[in-house]
Amino acid sequence: MLIRKKSLKIQERLGMNIGVAYGIHRIPVAKNIDQALEVLRELYQIGFKALVLPRELFAGIKDMTDLYKDYYGDLLRLKNIAKKLSIDLSLHLSRLPDTPDDTLKLYSTIASVMDCRIVTIHPNFYSRMPEDQALRLVVHKINEIVNELRVKAKIGIETTGRLGETGSLDNVIDICRRTSNTEPVINWGHVHARGAGYLKTQQDFINVI
Repeated sequence: MLIRKKSLKIQERLGMNIGVAYGIHRIPVAKNIDQALEVLRELYQIGFKALVLPRELFAGIKDMTDLYKDYYGDLLRLKNIAKKLSIDLSLHLSRLPDTPDDTLKLYSTIASVMDCRIVTIHPNFYSRMPEDQALRLVVHKINEIVNELRVKAKIGIETTGRLGETGSLDNVIDICRRTSNTEPVINWGHVHARGAGYLKTQQDFINVI
């Protein structure tokens, strides 16, 4: 209880919710809905107020039919428990295919059912073309899907870690300026990697912000 009180006080002072991601790539903390519910309860006990859900948790959902026929009830369970515990949910898509339409539509709908605040994507799904062309196509595709679906969850545009692919901090800011219902997501590890170990001092972090 003491840990929870301290955690909540820190978040109040910061004016932001603190949470956790799902683990590391392809090794999620929660591998099924029941485990995800247990994670929510543990986060509540320590006073954390946000959880990033991995796409691997929803690997069995191949299309909208699967979603509404076999998983809809489980998604509502996640939503209701998170709401009861005042924990914000978000969904992370580590990588989209070269033709991202169906995947982004499906996971945006999953996020909408669970009242997720944000669906975070990497903007590097057009990887086999010059950066300026890829950037234009990313902007067009995100606007197209957002306008078609009209989902509540924002699309988070995350910085990527490899040079030569769309996803630098400048790319992310540019995409968010030219799209609707999006916001930037800073992955500090990726910023550090793209800058060949750039983040060394407090001022380096301040410069990024």
